[in-house]
Amino acid sequence: MSSQESKGISPQDIKEWIDTLISMGGWGVVVIVVFYFAFFPEKAEKLSALMWKFLRKFYKGAEKKYITHDIQGRVNDFVTGYLKKEIKEFEPAKIKIVWAEEDQTREAFLKSNSIIVRMRQSDNQNKNFVHATMVYISNTILVKAKRYISPKQKEGIDLFVARKLFEKEKREVVTMFIDEILYEKTSDAKIRDFFDKFDVIDVAGLFFPVFVQEMIFLGEKIFLKGRDPKIQEEVTGLIRFLNNYSNRRTGEDNLKTLFEGKFSKFQMVIIGKWVKLVSRGLGPYINFIKKSASKGIETIYILGDSNRKDIINQICSEQLLNEIGFSKYNQKTYPAKILNSTGKEIKVNNFLLVLRKNKIENYIRET
Repeated sequence: MSSQESKGISPQDIKEWIDTLISMGGWGVVVIVVFYFAFFPEKAEKLSALMWKFLRKFYKGAEKKYITHDIQGRVNDFVTGYLKKEIKEFEPAKIKIVWAEEDQTREAFLKSNSIIVRMRQSDNQNKNFVHATMVYISNTILVKAKRYISPKQKEGIDLFVARKLFEKEKREVVTMFIDEILYEKTSDAKIRDFFDKFDVIDVAGLFFPVFVQEMIFLGEKIFLKGRDPKIQEEVTGLIRFLNNYSNRRTGEDNLKTLFEGKFSKFQMVIIGKWVKLVSRGLGPYINFIKKSASKGIETIYILGDSNRKDIINQICSEQLLNEIGFSKYNQKTYPAKILNSTGKEIKVNNFLLVLRKNKIENYIRET
């Protein structure tokens, strides 16, 4: 929830306040800046970076200030403005840049819910940005699940999330990231395979709200002392499953929609054919969800065209949820690209409703 939402402030309220403050003259501008920093800290930090960038012409110490605010503003805005909308109950630490002294090495550590990235300055600001971002992602994204997955699975996830961040926040570094980091890392066939599959899953709109969400669930329910090959095999199977699912064609009836691992158990449900809804009603979908829940499934992902949002919520009535012991965990509307019956890629606007079992068993074992 954003600051303005938590305080009951509507966008119209903000616009009216800003219009009034502008009419006040110089002091009004000052108040606007203070207001902006208070309610939009990550976006305000981007503004601060632009101010320091301009001051570099007149003040030598402005260079590090610019780099610091540019990295912090863009990375934190991606996390709070994008990832928190994609992933339910995702509260990652923010990035904070500090500069290394001559006798200090580059490193990262957690302090007061911030990832402190200690950097040595490069003459190339893009390198500064890429290095700090990669360190942050490695120490922030799926930290619990990474205790158990393979280094190459971890590498593939970090590289893909980094590319998403660069594309959204600073496109001018994408080429450098590809040439100097991604190309070398994906020369490893396994890392490249994971990365390519993540790309397919993301095009279908399922990388963050399904794959990353499942990895968070996995990390929250497992308590081991080290990596387990069985978990790594299951995560590879999960990636393969979602890749195949994302490559589905509309109307495909023999598609595998159940993933039933030892640590991750979920069902994909597509509310698709309008003819089926008209001729048979909601009963078949309700019965299918009941049957899925009876198999020990922990999460049910229900997808359909955004125009069928009301129908999906009608299917998942309070009566049904009470009967199967599930609750509505998350819901979102998102753009995606899928294949039609002839294999042509088409753009769609989908709705996803996530149901989560009320009682989840943890997995604890000494290793």
